[in-house]
Amino acid sequence: ERPDGLHGRSMVGLLNGELQDHRPHYAETLSPRFNNDWGELRALYDGHWKYIHGPKPELFDLETPNPETDNLVAARPKIAEEMRGKLSTLIHRRAASASASAVMPDSETRKRLEALGYLQGGGSLQVQEELRDDGIAPQDRVDDISAISRIRQALFNDQARTAAEIAQRLVDEDPNNRYYLDLLAQAQAQLGDLESMLVTVDHLIELGATSGIAERLLLYAGQFLFFEGDKEGGLQRIERSMALRPTADGHYTASILFSADGESEKALDALRQALEIDPNHARARDDLAARLAEAGDREGAAAEFERLLAAHPYFPKAHYNFGVFVSETGDYANAASSFRRSLDLDPYFGLVFVELQAGRPEAARQAFDELSAKAPNHRVTRRAQALLERAS
Repeated sequence: ERPDGLHGRSMVGLLNGELQDHRPHYAETLSPRFNNDWGELRALYDGHWKYIHGPKPELFDLETPNPETDNLVAARPKIAEEMRGKLSTLIHRRAASASASAVMPDSETRKRLEALGYLQGGGSLQVQEELRDDGIAPQDRVDDISAISRIRQALFNDQARTAAEIAQRLVDEDPNNRYYLDLLAQAQAQLGDLESMLVTVDHLIELGATSGIAERLLLYAGQFLFFEGDKEGGLQRIERSMALRPTADGHYTASILFSADGESEKALDALRQALEIDPNHARARDDLAARLAEAGDREGAAAEFERLLAAHPYFPKAHYNFGVFVSETGDYANAASSFRRSLDLDPYFGLVFVELQAGRPEAARQAFDELSAKAPNHRVTRRAQALLERAS
């Protein structure tokens, strides 16, 4: 039993008639707003009535032969309004008991949710404990789920044109849906259509808070333009991304451009700013160590390499650069060991991918097992596992 008097029975149990005590039960799904930039749904089960509040309110009588097919909001407006009032009271009581009307996940929680596939869309992360009817009714977007799956699969398989075509159809139907625009921008970037991608990104920014896709694509555009000769335009895109949301990746990208432009001090400052935001940013730490070594600060470089290898023991580039670093001191044994270690990891992901593409799942599994034994918790291992799971 919940502290606010609401009960957490499963939806299946509720639909199977497990309401014998007739006490109210509460259910919610906020993922349509978090994931797809639609509306959210909150429901109250009270006796034989089931009321769902959202962009399209629904009222069902669970004692009828077809309890989930006839929406009675228009036919029984008084019951609907009464259920809405009860639901609102319960939610406000719940918010008061938590001493807050909104909850913001911390950065670590957000990262875990994003890694699990949640929080992908453009919706706000703020949870407001109140009835909301804004957004698109999820009930009206059931067909979009399969389209979204096809887009994500096409992006994963480098079928950018297919992904862009499907995403464009979704955007045409719902031009201000930030999740659909996110998907379209990703497809346009993968397709190499930078001009269209920037138009889509501009639209995303105009709509307000984004999921982070717009910022990352601006970083991509900035690098592309810079190295294509438009240095000013490239730096402007980087600055715009950082104005939207300062990130470690943004500072790291800026360091790359500053270095390419011969601005060594600016590059070092950008790397340090990246590490202030994310002390575990492996590439920034690795570049900082290498740059300190090049500048003759061997003590500083050694300290950075030590921190890097302790935090990222499976990062091949770190082992390679450390090998270069120690070889310059004449410590050839440690240098050779580091060079060997740098070759141990990334090729296995390529092997898993190639063997799957060639239709040899057993060979792919063998390559994965070898990778997993070497680096059980590494991101490369997780990516390889995801490949195997998609193929099975």
